[in-house]
Amino acid sequence: MKLKICGLTNLPDARYCAAAGADFLGFIRHPQSPRFVPEADAKEIIDWISGPETVGVYVNTASETINREVEKIGFTYVQLSGDETPEDCAQIQRPVIKGFRVSDEETAQSLRRKMEPYRAQVAFFLLDTHRAGEFGGTGAVFNWEIARELAANFQLFLAGGLSY
Repeated sequence: MKLKICGLTNLPDARYCAAAGADFLGFIRHPQSPRFVPEADAKEIIDWISGPETVGVYVNTASETINREVEKIGFTYVQLSGDETPEDCAQIQRPVIKGFRVSDEETAQSLRRKMEPYRAQVAFFLLDTHRAGEFGGTGAVFNWEIARELAANFQLFLAGGLSY
């Protein structure tokens, strides 16, 4: 199992998560998010941490912009949490984590059909609860039985409503 802590906005929190053993640290690059981290801040934080993979989280951003930022900031992974296509994922010059929003009506079979076309382009899939108008970070739980069924065939991250 791998642990990804997302929405980090400052160095003390990032260092704490790295020291606690997080495998991945996520930094939101979607300007509409309340946890958006400016480019210079993300770079400064990443320059001061070691150990975890660093993830730039984007929503419907042009691949050219992502690739330019990833190179400048130093992200080792890119998470795409919008409506990106498999072709969009293939344009990214880092391993991709593709986010899928899971609605109440979703089944493992319907989600598998949506995920399958991305298999060759992504390293991991991230499943998060669907809320209208939001692209992730809802903090809400979806039917995790769906994730259990998919885990045999897909590398997954779960998001939403996780507590310690």
